[in-house]
Amino acid sequence: MVLLAGCASVGAVQPAHVLGRGKGQLGVALAYQAQLLPGAARGYPMGGLVGRLGVSDRVDVGVHLGPSGLLGETKVQLSGGGPSPGGVPSSVVVSLAPYLGWAGGEHEGAVLRSYHAGLPLLVGVPLGDERQLVLAPRIHGQHLFGSAGSAGGFYNLLYAGGSVGLALRHQRSWIVPELGFLYLGAVTTRRSDGLDGTAWWPNRWTVQASVAVLAGVN
Repeated sequence: MVLLAGCASVGAVQPAHVLGRGKGQLGVALAYQAQLLPGAARGYPMGGLVGRLGVSDRVDVGVHLGPSGLLGETKVQLSGGGPSPGGVPSSVVVSLAPYLGWAGGEHEGAVLRSYHAGLPLLVGVPLGDERQLVLAPRIHGQHLFGSAGSAGGFYNLLYAGGSVGLALRHQRSWIVPELGFLYLGAVTTRRSDGLDGTAWWPNRWTVQASVAVLAGVN
């Protein structure tokens, strides 16, 4: 049920700069994520596939299939130059990488749907020609709907957080280990049993350690 619930996305899973017009990228991401609540914790492994294409010298588009369901993403480079011969721009890069996603499923009459969106800001700091420190603060929102028989309702969740990663270039590929977190700032509930309301700062954390391997394709 982890996939069906649409776990919140935490890592950037990429360097901060765009690929460049006509260049592509395919990859796999592996992670271990944990939900931390007062007096309780729950952890689970996750995995996903990603594909990206540079549609201009400043814009990439892509898809990501994983525990968050199917994500459509883009990346717009706001500042910084193109890659050096070693693969990393010599100046600090700033990009926006918004995404939209969906996940859902049905089981024995129960229906679960998750719609989510996020806005990461990627800041890439060069550490030589083949390494880049990637800082990625973000906001993430999720609409979660469920029903079973005559019972049903929805939750709106708003998170804030970020990740820190190190993008390592190897020939035409990248290895990107990351640590990230999200903090749940607000939950709005509407339920068929009348238990409605909004909870602020409910003391729930999502933490994640991940590594992505990305291969360039032209």
